[in-house]
Amino acid sequence: MIEPFSMTEAMNHVESRHAVMVHMPIALASLGVPFALAVAIRPCNKMLRIITIALFVALFISACLAVNSGEAAYEKLRGLPEHVDLLVDQHKVLANRTYILAAGVVILLGLGALKKKPLRLGATWLAVVVALLSAGLMAQAAHKGGTAVYQFGVGTPDVVSILDTPAPEDGDPNADAPITTNDARAAFFVNNVFPILDQNCLRCHNPTRANRSGGLDQTSMTAMLAGGGEGPAIVIGNPDASPLWQRMVTDDFDKLMPPDGDAVTAEEAEIIAQWIRDGAVWANPSR
Repeated sequence: MIEPFSMTEAMNHVESRHAVMVHMPIALASLGVPFALAVAIRPCNKMLRIITIALFVALFISACLAVNSGEAAYEKLRGLPEHVDLLVDQHKVLANRTYILAAGVVILLGLGALKKKPLRLGATWLAVVVALLSAGLMAQAAHKGGTAVYQFGVGTPDVVSILDTPAPEDGDPNADAPITTNDARAAFFVNNVFPILDQNCLRCHNPTRANRSGGLDQTSMTAMLAGGGEGPAIVIGNPDASPLWQRMVTDDFDKLMPPDGDAVTAEEAEIIAQWIRDGAVWANPSR
């Protein structure tokens, strides 16, 4: 299994940094609703009001930082399909509104210092409504962000073409040696994933076979993403939506791949699933 990034490594990588930072405002927005409601029920409890204001200040700051890291990650994205770009834009708009609403809750709770009871109570209950709106928008933003990542692979690591580096010449004593690289995902592909594809898929799904099944070529990531009759062979980050993996584990014998009953093992299927979840990094199997 691929070793996960350390926290330090994640914070140095713009996409991973955003993935780490979004969790704090999500948690604070959810926690803020019951705290705001408690203040409305017990408006004379000054300590509870101060704690709740501090919570929403933390939400405002963490949401701003998450938005900032998201903008930095978005700047690195290129060539997104129009519908995916629209989804990312919606995610950004919702996230921006969340920290604005958090600031509104802070202001409304601060009005608890008003001497006139009707105004004080009105501002406090309005703060509850705004807190609910903030949590709702945060949930929608999280859902759209998750959809962009796990369904469409936005922000996952760039793939590496298998054709970028020439294969070693015949007789090279290092031809069969495992890959040596600083990227554990590339090593995982070469040492674990590619042998499965080579043994079970590439005999039929290659560019030299004119009648390859479904018109699908699996000899490069470009070809995988171009796909065949069922569309792209993989959805980066989401094995459940990837026909490559679906066909390996289906109970439908007519759709099972490879055909003729030579199914991959459960362990091999999990290797493919893990590879897709980790970004489907594709590297030259021979260096």
